[in-house]
Amino acid sequence: MKRTLLHGMSSHAYNELIRLNSFENVLDTTWNCSNGSYLYAYDVDDFIKGEDCEKDLVINRCFESAAIGSAKFNQIDNKLYVVELEIDADEVDILEDTSCENMSYAFEIDRDEITTANIVNVYVSEDYESSLKLFYLSGLLKNEYFDIDLSDKEIRAIENIGYFEELFDFEFKTIDFNNL
Repeated sequence: MKRTLLHGMSSHAYNELIRLNSFENVLDTTWNCSNGSYLYAYDVDDFIKGEDCEKDLVINRCFESAAIGSAKFNQIDNKLYVVELEIDADEVDILEDTSCENMSYAFEIDRDEITTANIVNVYVSEDYESSLKLFYLSGLLKNEYFDIDLSDKEIRAIENIGYFEELFDFEFKTIDFNNL
């Protein structure tokens, strides 16, 4: 059975994916509960059914994850990426994400079991703004699964910003991964 999964990536991680032609060595991990051997992704059909939403909302959730990773690793480039993967669940183990609570519709796949051949679409957004780093991180200051070294000044600024449930409605377009 084929499953469609979406995974958000920083520009740096996406460029490494292109350079290496593999997910195996793209190991920037945003969350301290993540296992570096796995790629974490949302199942499109499960998400749409569970949230009664359109696919664009799933893509946006992945862009939010990519923005958080980009902010954590101080990315300057304004591009974020979401890769859409088609994986045959009869050939590759797609495991429920149990790395932490509240990971509805998220799954983990062994990085060495998938290749760039599994990519069927790539979505790119140029809405990331590195100067808004603290906004992207504002909801994560007290999150036990997120480690980042911030100065006292940055922490005070985040505390003054408050918490944003949804970051942005990212505008994006589809690019042809096979003709880069």
